[in-house]
Amino acid sequence: MLGLTKALDKQVLFYNLQDDNQVDKSICRITNFYYKKKLKILIIGEDKSQIDTLNDLLWTFEQISFLPHSFESEYESTPIVLCMIDNLQSILNKYKFDVLFNLSRNKINLDTVARYFIEIVTSVEKQKLNARDKYAYYKENKIKVTYEKV
Repeated sequence: MLGLTKALDKQVLFYNLQDDNQVDKSICRITNFYYKKKLKILIIGEDKSQIDTLNDLLWTFEQISFLPHSFESEYESTPIVLCMIDNLQSILNKYKFDVLFNLSRNKINLDTVARYFIEIVTSVEKQKLNARDKYAYYKENKIKVTYEKV
């Protein structure tokens, strides 16, 4: 599950979510996969509401465990950090991450961040168009792109 490769090059993984009603839980499951690989993960959200929703779910999406995380403003050593897009550069100036989970509409500067870039695709037309635009951006920059249905 969840195609993590051992290549040293940067890689983008587009996860095509099959159930639009379970987007946040799917994000938690994908995050859990990378957490179990002992990778440092930065989840970038569009706004405070999205980050707050993920914060709550990372504590409760599984009944017997939680994923240790923090907000960028209180980050010290948790393996998962939640960050709004407006604060991205600030945290990248201080810390390094293995996985950048981009939930924002923005394209991320490929020179400044992680080895693995995670993008989500849903059936919402506006979001699919944004994902296609990001796909073209990654391909233009010669970044390896893979897809997986979740």
